[in-house]
Amino acid sequence: MAYNFFNKNKHSLYGTSIANLLTIIGVSCVLVGGGLATFFGFKSHNETTTATAITVPVVESKPSEAPIIKEKINEPVVVAEEKPEPVVVTPPTPIEPPALTEQQIQAKAKIAELLAQCQENLEAKRLTSSKIGKTALSCYKEVLALEADNKDALQGLKNIETVYLGLAEKAFKKNKLDKVQGYIASIEKIDPESTILADLKQRVETQQRDRKIARLLPRCKRYLDNRSLTTGRRGTALSCYQKVLELDAENEIAVAGLQKIEQLYIDWAKIELDNKRLSKVKNYIANIEKVNPQSTALIELKQILADTEAE
Repeated sequence: MAYNFFNKNKHSLYGTSIANLLTIIGVSCVLVGGGLATFFGFKSHNETTTATAITVPVVESKPSEAPIIKEKINEPVVVAEEKPEPVVVTPPTPIEPPALTEQQIQAKAKIAELLAQCQENLEAKRLTSSKIGKTALSCYKEVLALEADNKDALQGLKNIETVYLGLAEKAFKKNKLDKVQGYIASIEKIDPESTILADLKQRVETQQRDRKIARLLPRCKRYLDNRSLTTGRRGTALSCYQKVLELDAENEIAVAGLQKIEQLYIDWAKIELDNKRLSKVKNYIANIEKVNPQSTALIELKQILADTEAE
């Protein structure tokens, strides 16, 4: 009896548990279903709201109504380019030179006539002197008296200078300095400030100096060979070489000549010291001082002379 009671109660407990489990599952399904319905309903609502917010109605304007501005997004703005207005350049009005007076017309005719004569004299080499009339120089100066800045006349004077320069060069080559000096004098008549004058004069002076030196050196050598060193009736080697050095301070031949004279006197003085002829030694020492006061041999010779006199 007791066993039957237990089995009966056992079956009752199983049924109650199953019923409770089913109840829980049903409630859970209801809750889950309601949540899904709510979620999808909210999402649908948001989509509807968003679509409504971005819709912009466009209302077409009618002719009788005021125009309605349509909103356009991200549409590029086109700006019309302004074309520059054409610049019109007006050429300057040429200025007519004033009409020449009768006097001016006559002066121009005179100048043209003179220039023709000047050119003729220039070609005939009647430059600054002539036996038959005007020269190119006087002719061009007459033109400049009428028109001070006449280009043809100024150039004509330059042409005369060029001719004289060419003649001077030829005379230099032939060593005819007297002719060169004559051409220099002619150029000075044309333009005392001419730039070619200084060069020509310097070259003349150089050649004149070289000529003098060329004449002096053979004479100096004769005096030296004849032992006319510092004394002589017709001249001395000392004075001759000194003249050369006045013309050319670095002339090697003259410098060597003076050194030769100095050495001769030194040698003679030593010979006379050995011979005890002290008066001649003193004379040679004096001559050395004439030739070269800075000679290093003077100190030695004077000391030997003093020692010899003290013996």
